[in-house]
Amino acid sequence: MRTVGYDEFMIDRVKTIVSKQGLKTNPETQQMEDVADLVFIESYMVAFVAQHPDYDVEKWIVIVKKTWNKMSKDAHQFTLSGKLALPQDLVPLILKAVE
Repeated sequence: MRTVGYDEFMIDRVKTIVSKQGLKTNPETQQMEDVADLVFIESYMVAFVAQHPDYDVEKWIVIVKKTWNKMSKDAHQFTLSGKLALPQDLVPLILKAVE
């Protein structure tokens, strides 16, 4: 970033966001985490599940809960609002994990 003209303030800001420092307290860090988690749920979770056929339901619940706990309340609401294309086969698991 420095070589293309960004100042130290911006470089430090990006480092904070990318390293997930201030999760739950830094709005920019939280926004990036929310986006990453929403993209995972909507676009990559089915493939991830397929890669781990040895995981049982309880293990998946733990994984979904860990993801859920990193997300903001706004991201929770968005996920459950119907605006996110949840993987239909996984909806019961997701709902069980976030109850």
